[in-house]
Amino acid sequence: MLSAIRNHNWQKVMTYQSWEGNQPNAEVYGLRCPEKTLSVVVISAPFALEEPYMLMHQEPVENQATFEPYLPDSDSWHPL
Repeated sequence: MLSAIRNHNWQKVMTYQSWEGNQPNAEVYGLRCPEKTLSVVVISAPFALEEPYMLMHQEPVENQATFEPYLPDSDSWHPL
């Protein structure tokens, strides 16, 4: 999955949809900044409750036109 993100293969990134409840997982987020720029972040979601969530990867999205079609609809956006 990280390789697909680094290569900006957003269609492939969308194929990673399973969640394994008994294993560490990763969550991918698209963030739209107030300046209208986009970033993609990957958060490590641990299996054990006492382990912290951690930032695994972050990068700005240079070509927003190739990224935006893979973002959720605007009604599922959450302000930070």
